[in-house]
Amino acid sequence: MPKKRPVPESPLQDVFWPFGLEQDLAIVLTMLEERFQSDKSNPMPAFEALGYIAAYVWRKGESPPRNLPILWWAIEVVAAGFFNYRDSAGLVTPMTLGV
Repeated sequence: MPKKRPVPESPLQDVFWPFGLEQDLAIVLTMLEERFQSDKSNPMPAFEALGYIAAYVWRKGESPPRNLPILWWAIEVVAAGFFNYRDSAGLVTPMTLGV
């Protein structure tokens, strides 16, 4: 049986952010939103956006905020995908979570 590897505190800890954190985050989130707007059937940009927001908080090294403003489009896509997954549970061939 393979050994379990420890999970890093942040999977994006070593990602290079060439500008200031706020500027890099704004650039990445804009690109992800544009990618989502060009193909609204693809939820991956929303998941990536949430990951980069978490990475931003981790990189700042401060206590995570209790209330964090977040992009509505990312929440909407994740929520819609989850509800589609949940509602398919009663079907003959339910969706997998990966779908």
